[in-house]
Amino acid sequence: MSFRTFLCLLSIALLSIGCIGGGGSGSDDSGSDGSSQQSSNEARNAEESTPQVSENAGVYSAVATVEEEPESDSIVVSLDDLSITQAKLNVGDPAPPLLVQDWVLGEAMNGLEPGKVHVVEMWATWCEPCRESMPHLSELQQDLGDEVTIIGVTSEDAETVQKFLDEKPEGEEKTWRESIGYRLALDDQEKMKTTWSQDSGNPGFPTAYIVGKEGRLEWIGHPDDIEEPLLEVVSGLWDRDRIVAAARYEKVLEALDAKVEELARTGDWDTASAYIKAAEQEFGRTDSLVQLKLALRVYK
Repeated sequence: MSFRTFLCLLSIALLSIGCIGGGGSGSDDSGSDGSSQQSSNEARNAEESTPQVSENAGVYSAVATVEEEPESDSIVVSLDDLSITQAKLNVGDPAPPLLVQDWVLGEAMNGLEPGKVHVVEMWATWCEPCRESMPHLSELQQDLGDEVTIIGVTSEDAETVQKFLDEKPEGEEKTWRESIGYRLALDDQEKMKTTWSQDSGNPGFPTAYIVGKEGRLEWIGHPDDIEEPLLEVVSGLWDRDRIVAAARYEKVLEALDAKVEELARTGDWDTASAYIKAAEQEFGRTDSLVQLKLALRVYK
């Protein structure tokens, strides 16, 4: 549990019994909005991670009972000074090239086709969630036809993959080779494992990447969650800037939480408050920043 979440919950508990803030009663609707890593993928729950300003009514109720303290304007900080973890490959970046050793299913390609939407999925034969996602990806490929090209890439050897393709899914009459409706390729000496999976901070399987018509990464996440963003990318309704902003918010929040805790332990309240203020100037008065401000006051 983060510094922000723990102290926020503690402060709300104290407020509810009148120990701080003039004895006001706390709200029963006091949920927490803990910062979390986007794993796997950065964008899997982008809608939920987009800064919100009104979902935690209990937190705002608690903060309202705490007398506002004047903030010092003499300390100026920048969020860029925080130790923000940044992957080498992110949504909005140009997609890495297809580095394929061989094509084991479907028509071979020379690379990502300009002006077309692609889905690149990193998978493995031994990965059960990968197998479970295959019917869904096959259905999407069939439904969207030439509008999208879906490519599954594995770093395993040809013999292992061919053996897998000749097997039948449990309870099915057709083999994987007969039921998978999109292209499968072999990674060229794990080069795509490096340039796609590791560089994006998503080494787990399965991970899907949507590449838009401009050749840029539009979305990274689990194949089970791909349908809505894929349809928006295809239709031109996709808001990449929102995803990029949400990803930055989560990364800043994680780094800010650690920085505020560090400053609070040394008693540097003004600098800690200045960092929170800087975050509010960029993202607004979000629930998580309200919690962090409240946590700092309780700690103080």
